[in-house]
Amino acid sequence: MQNQKEFIYRLRELMKANGDNTVTLAKKIGAKSQSITHWLSKQRIPKIIYLENIADCYGVSVDYLLGRADY
Repeated sequence: MQNQKEFIYRLRELMKANGDNTVTLAKKIGAKSQSITHWLSKQRIPKIIYLENIADCYGVSVDYLLGRADY
């Protein structure tokens, strides 16, 4: 992922704004909480399906998550 730092920042902000932690987000998007921990610590990048699920969960675009759009 080209702008992993922006993704991590935006994901953290969205999680905080919605009162989610890695466990609650994992349940919402069908992932393992350990995977989200790995994304947030730059150990791994999410698969496309999880980017789509995160975007749908929070009502944002994948471009927003990746720092390609500001809305």
